[in-house]
Amino acid sequence: MPNLEVAVPWNKTRVPSLHRSNATRFTDDMLFTKEYIRSAHCSIIEWMTRAYVTLTTMAYLDNSEIKLPPHPNLSMEELADIGVDAEARALLRYLPYLDNEREISPFTKSYSYLSDVVNARRVLWDGENDLAPWVIRLSECPPAAASHGRTIIYDLRTKRIAEWPNNEGGYTNTYLDLPTSTPEEYFGRWVEFLKDLKEIPWRNKKVYEMSSEPPAPPSGFLDYLINGYVDPAEGPPPRNP
Repeated sequence: MPNLEVAVPWNKTRVPSLHRSNATRFTDDMLFTKEYIRSAHCSIIEWMTRAYVTLTTMAYLDNSEIKLPPHPNLSMEELADIGVDAEARALLRYLPYLDNEREISPFTKSYSYLSDVVNARRVLWDGENDLAPWVIRLSECPPAAASHGRTIIYDLRTKRIAEWPNNEGGYTNTYLDLPTSTPEEYFGRWVEFLKDLKEIPWRNKKVYEMSSEPPAPPSGFLDYLINGYVDPAEGPPPRNP
């Protein structure tokens, strides 16, 4: 299935911003306080933390690998330079991150704004701002034809999560037409997959791997869609009896 270029309501061109003053951090603190962020986005903070803690109880992660908020040294200036808006910058201070890049779902690795800010809005292979300024990413995956990973993203305006399978040659250049879930729905489903061993974490010394069984991803409609097995207008393929 050919790529579809969908117009998006933000500038995708990666243009270096002008130097910003040190007042940026002060301004963000005044506009979006800790109390506001924890109230407005409590679901993403709570449920993302719960998913990571579940991986520690399954002995896949060590407790020391989870970097809990707040993160006062997160660079507000760098985030502003790549066009992340003020509320998203403030929220990023209060999310949990993993100290090391780990596979948290098949072909899908954790993403940390503590270690990589420059590429935070770049998802596909064209070197553009694929994510809106009001959207943050929670994972990454290589944009390769053989990879069935997905970029997990959170939209601050809708307060919903989407999974964007971004295989090379995917059917669209954006996530705007993909299904979404609330953080509670998304991470609650993920935690249940882990508890039921539908998502299967495996660790041996320094090797960390995840495998899965249906209905955990990658096994659903999105995977058929992104690989061109079905037409988006036709809906999901029928299940085998």
